[in-house]
Amino acid sequence: MAEVMGQALNDEYCAGLWQRRLSLELCWYPPNQRWSEPIPSGYRAPLWSWASIDGQCYPPFFADDEATDRLVQIIECRVDMDMSDPFGYVNAGTLSLSGWLSII
Repeated sequence: MAEVMGQALNDEYCAGLWQRRLSLELCWYPPNQRWSEPIPSGYRAPLWSWASIDGQCYPPFFADDEATDRLVQIIECRVDMDMSDPFGYVNAGTLSLSGWLSII
C-alpha cells in the first residue's frame, strides 16, 4: 500500500510518514493522547514514527500544513530502509528539526 501511495503522491517515504507533509504527520497521537502501550522490545522504527508502537494511533486532527510548517522546520529526515523493500523494515532513522519549545 505504501508503494502505491508513494507513486500517487510522488513523495519520499519516511518510516511510515511522507516527506512533503512531515511537519504535519509528526503530530500523530495514541488514543486518549496517552501512551498506554509499552514500546515494543527490539528496534522497529524511529520513535517519532507511528510505526514504532503497537496499538492504535490517530492522524493529526487538523489539516493545515502551513500552520505546522510555521511552528517547526524539518532540517533533515534520514531513514535507512532495508533495500529489499524500501517501504518495509527500517534499519535506522534520524530527524533534525528547528522550532519553538514549550513547557507543558
